[in-house]
Amino acid sequence: MTRIRLQYILLSLALILVFNGCMKEDYSDCGLYLQFKYTHNPEQADKFSEVIKAIDVFAFDAGGTFAGQWKHDPSQGNELHLQLDKGVYTIVAWGNLSEHFSYSSLQPGVTTMDEAILSIQRDAENTVNVQPQSLYHAMVNDLNIKQIGIQRTDMDFYHNVNHIEINMEGLPIPAAPIEGRSTASAPGTRFTILVTGSNGDYKFDNSRWENAPTLTYAPRYSQSGKRLTTTFSLMRLSKEDDTRIILLHTEEDGSLRELYNESLSGLLMTNPKLDFDIDSEYQINLKFDYTYTVIGITVNAWNNVDGDDGQGGTIG
Repeated sequence: MTRIRLQYILLSLALILVFNGCMKEDYSDCGLYLQFKYTHNPEQADKFSEVIKAIDVFAFDAGGTFAGQWKHDPSQGNELHLQLDKGVYTIVAWGNLSEHFSYSSLQPGVTTMDEAILSIQRDAENTVNVQPQSLYHAMVNDLNIKQIGIQRTDMDFYHNVNHIEINMEGLPIPAAPIEGRSTASAPGTRFTILVTGSNGDYKFDNSRWENAPTLTYAPRYSQSGKRLTTTFSLMRLSKEDDTRIILLHTEEDGSLRELYNESLSGLLMTNPKLDFDIDSEYQINLKFDYTYTVIGITVNAWNNVDGDDGQGGTIG
């Protein structure tokens, strides 16, 4: 009877393993399989293999405590096999982490998810002088890991870096080409264009850290004829955030006069077709009259004919 019972138990266990997908004798193929993709883009196509070159994965247990981390090379495919103890987890993945970003020191069993912060590189004055490559985030919550079997779950990335080109026309600038990156005036002019915002620090659930300082993003200047162009690479945008675009003029006495100060996210949202979760490439065209009042706005080829109530005024 004992032998029959043992055979029955072994047979039942084998059937459980088969129905749960585990096939190897040592059960090494059991566990969690993360399947990565990136479909949150304007084409709504899976561009995972095109844009994501490295993945860092972090697990947090049911209590929100750090449980472990892994790296994955996307050139080996879009699937990562993890073997976790039975329990409920939150899995976080960052795509394309580089030297332009850093995150908190994580101690297994100690650090909580609320304490895990990712930040963009900045100097002591909170100025961002780097132009980071695109960064991506994915997360799955309340993942119940079974004691045995194979589980698969999708992780679809969202972009976390935006690339913005701002073109300004109507400013009295020299016709000679200019180029450079600086928080000072554009080379050969008295005009400074900046973007500011407290969007440089994120918790691992991709929400903004409530204690994040306001950063100043340094532009890269270029010129085509009388059009002054600046490009910025900045972190995630959201509706009603505090990001702003600022135009300054250096007066004769060296003081700075503010000519334009507007919500960046609000300006972008004048184009009703844009979605901050989907779009990451933006072009803003601002046209000024002789009083430095904005008389024309175009955002990603969408015209806002009402323009803006720029502060105006004549530079003396």
